Amino acid sequence: MKVRTLRVAFITIFAGACGHDKECVPPPLADQIIGNWNAELVSEHSTPQEITFEKNGDFKESRGLLFGTYLKSEDYWKVENDSLYVEGELSNGTQVKYQFSIMSRSCNEILFDLEGADTLKLIKK
Repeated sequence: MKVRTLRVAFITIFAGACGHDKECVPPPLADQIIGNWNAELVSEHSTPQEITFEKNGDFKESRGLLFGTYLKSEDYWKVENDSLYVEGELSNGTQVKYQFSIMSRSCNEILFDLEGADTLKLIKK
């Protein structure tokens, strides 16, 4: 009887464990953001562009999704209080800095509020 009870318990536990995958918990934003992302503005429904956040704080966008083609140099990024800050210098010498608040995020996708004007969607490459 004891052996049968143990078998039933083992099978129940084993079967229950197989059916449940661990839910992915994203790392802190400062770690998660590093790497290459497909990025798009939700309002435009256009072909995603590539954005790269490098570990050293450099930020590169393939076709000027956020800053247009007026950038003079590479942008810089940092994370503070669950917000992403990007800054750079335009070709006319103007310094620009934007703060993007997190709307939602999962392990492979982040949605940022672009100062109420739009939503930036990042999908990990």
